[in-house]
Amino acid sequence: MDKCSEANSQGGQITVMSKGRKGRSPDQIRKDRAEIAGLYLQGWTQAEIGARLGLSRQQIGYDLEAVRREWLQSTLMDFHAKKAEELARIDRLEREYWAAWEASRKERQTTTTEQTTDAEGERLKAGIRKVEQTGDPRYLAGVQWCIEQRCKALGLNAPQKVAPTTPDGREPYRLTVEDFTQARNRTAEWRRERFNLTGPGTN
Repeated sequence: MDKCSEANSQGGQITVMSKGRKGRSPDQIRKDRAEIAGLYLQGWTQAEIGARLGLSRQQIGYDLEAVRREWLQSTLMDFHAKKAEELARIDRLEREYWAAWEASRKERQTTTTEQTTDAEGERLKAGIRKVEQTGDPRYLAGVQWCIEQRCKALGLNAPQKVAPTTPDGREPYRLTVEDFTQARNRTAEWRRERFNLTGPGTN
């Protein structure tokens, strides 16, 4: 017998049985998780969400973990799509820089006029002067910028070592065992108070 919606009246009070994982259909699980995600983002605790949906707090913890995995997968897909879009922009910009560079190297022609005097009198003599160009180095700088940005986006640069310092940046920061322990305890306490965590992997 499915106890998802079983209720009984005792002493004038209505007791609603908590729904378990096996008592829900796939469609119901998807609907529950969508509502759980919305309430979670509004700051509801697991206990409050469970009371709202008639689910145990442990079940809410399981469903929240599944929601987080879905969020992570979606974020990764969006990230890769966005990275590909930005790389396409960089590729197009680099092509434009190369085209501008080649154009800046082309031979430049200018029209000249010269006033001359002969037996027929004064007249203007037109001519064309050709000037060779070495190219505008600013376009090559643009190409170099595109290459640098592409390497950063693809993670091709060598890792840089960043040494932690004190807030004023003058001395190296040294983390003691006591500092680490206090930070870990504060984090664990905050998580327990904020999310009322009781599911697996939340110690």
